[in-house]
Amino acid sequence: MGTTAYPSSLDTYDDVDGAKQSESVGGRLHDAQHNDAWAAIVALQTKVGTGALIALARLAAGGSDGQVVTQVAGALALAAPSSSAANLLSNGDMSIDRAVGPYTNTGSRNNDASETLTGWYVLSDGNNIVSVAQDTTIANIPTGARAALKATVVTTNKKFGFVKFLTRAQSMAILAGTASLRFKARTHASNIIANMRVGILTWSGTADAYTLDVVSTTNWGTAGTSPTLATNWTYENTPANLALTSSWQTFDVAGAAIDTASGANVAVFFWSDDTTTTASDELWLSEVSLIPGASASDIVKRHILDESHLNKPSQSAVGVTSGPTTASTTYVDLTNMAITLNTYGGDLEVKFDGTFTNNSTSSVENIALSLDGAAEVAERQNSWTSAGFSMPMMTSHRFTDLAPGSHTIKARWKVSGGTTGTAVTTFRELIATEV
Repeated sequence: MGTTAYPSSLDTYDDVDGAKQSESVGGRLHDAQHNDAWAAIVALQTKVGTGALIALARLAAGGSDGQVVTQVAGALALAAPSSSAANLLSNGDMSIDRAVGPYTNTGSRNNDASETLTGWYVLSDGNNIVSVAQDTTIANIPTGARAALKATVVTTNKKFGFVKFLTRAQSMAILAGTASLRFKARTHASNIIANMRVGILTWSGTADAYTLDVVSTTNWGTAGTSPTLATNWTYENTPANLALTSSWQTFDVAGAAIDTASGANVAVFFWSDDTTTTASDELWLSEVSLIPGASASDIVKRHILDESHLNKPSQSAVGVTSGPTTASTTYVDLTNMAITLNTYGGDLEVKFDGTFTNNSTSSVENIALSLDGAAEVAERQNSWTSAGFSMPMMTSHRFTDLAPGSHTIKARWKVSGGTTGTAVTTFRELIATEV
């Protein structure tokens, strides 16, 4: 490449001299090399962050390709977001709605502590207080946003809100530290919700076993009073009224100390503090970003496929004990093949595979799956005509309409009478994914 001067932004390929565009090196035209380079830069930027990539480019600027690298750094600096801090929240941009709204009284989908947009639970002073939908109308959402959560009052003069939980693993980045929150919100020009509040909460109970309803029974309080939290939940900031208008506003909670003793999980809780609502009053929420540190920042959006993947809880179990055996003619647990995971509610796709053998000819082995101790499903059977012969076995099942919360999935097995089955070495795996 030498010291060829590229344009200040690599994605303006048309600015490159025409003669250079037609050059071929190693069988690759200049334009193809250009596109490859830009794709590589974007991929690296995603992995290490803009700031780190600029620093690397500047360090390399003294080499033979210094002019090119320096201009790449300049282009990335111009494109850099205000902060490269990763959002600890999944679906903070409200782009994922796996259960597909709207969430209304039909089917009780808007009851207190029900999931609405993926991972966002509606909380309310009673059931059917507010209906919820994903809003993707460009005129209704913030500039550059993908979507917003839209709430419409059904039952008047009642408080309601939305809570988003972090897993223990996500919470570790801010427990015993500080966190900052930024979000955007608005109301309707005539169907007005005057004020809202927000709290950053810490759960001090068992990790990942939090209560979905963070409000203590019906203790929502009067206007200007924050709800009383349920046992083991604590406010880490002092919520205050935030006046809403029909235009999008950006609100910050900066530098909240996440210092509750024995903190295990963190959540963000938004609620309407208006107790003079009428039917059809509206509130929108979007672009929610929670990051470590003392300063809030705009949301850093993930690729939509990455965001979708983050909102599909998945867990696996692999064989650890080598060669477990069974002589049971009724189903028993297969060693190491159990998974417990927290789901948002919906369907769970489960797959199992392993390699098995038996000590007897004319023997039979069965495998199956079980959810939360219920009867086995997805049974599969192999018959052996030669003792000691190894054969793979696999099964899968989609468990539907699971309630939000903790669920345990197991692979189980049994054999025909008078025989002993063996799971070969550690060749077995159980995978569960919410879909």
